[in-house]
Amino acid sequence: MSDDIFLSLETERALLLGEHCVFGISSVFNALALFCLIRETLPHQKEIRVYLMFIQVMVILTDVYFCMLFQPFPVLQVFAGYCTGILCRVAQPNIVVVIGATAAAICTFIIHRHQAIVTRGRWVLSKFLFICAALAFAFVAADELLLTTCARMNDGFLGDKLAEVACFTSCSLRNCGNSKCVFRDNRPVCACGRCADGAG
Repeated sequence: MSDDIFLSLETERALLLGEHCVFGISSVFNALALFCLIRETLPHQKEIRVYLMFIQVMVILTDVYFCMLFQPFPVLQVFAGYCTGILCRVAQPNIVVVIGATAAAICTFIIHRHQAIVTRGRWVLSKFLFICAALAFAFVAADELLLTTCARMNDGFLGDKLAEVACFTSCSLRNCGNSKCVFRDNRPVCACGRCADGAG
């Protein structure tokens, strides 16, 4: 299809260090925000404190998900990516996507509920942001097809092409040469040319 794409170990470690630094900095600010919400909330703002706390908790969970459980690594050359987090090692890729999309949807609903009770002013978000969020969810749902690698084989012409592209990307990222979808134990898997095992 094209030349192999290889992400060096040094680059991966640098990206991972950046994610951990962002997580550490955000953890400090999240703890400070929770302290202010719990201990320093003014009496006339207590009616919206619960919603603000929900938002803050969801932000913390999102940080944990992306920086610890997911740990994404973008590959801009092929408009793709992969993950190395704990959740990626113990769950199927489509499950990882569903969990992330569900968490993002819950976050959006909480923010929308908060916006419904906020008086007009500078803290009111534009509806454009919620439209962008809906488009992002649609993109994630479509991208889930690529994350399932060879699982879409024999699902029509488009499914075969998506499986081929996903398998190629998986093998290229590990510098494993040629790729193809094959059946092992009646299950479609991705076989790489220079690697003993392929991606599922």
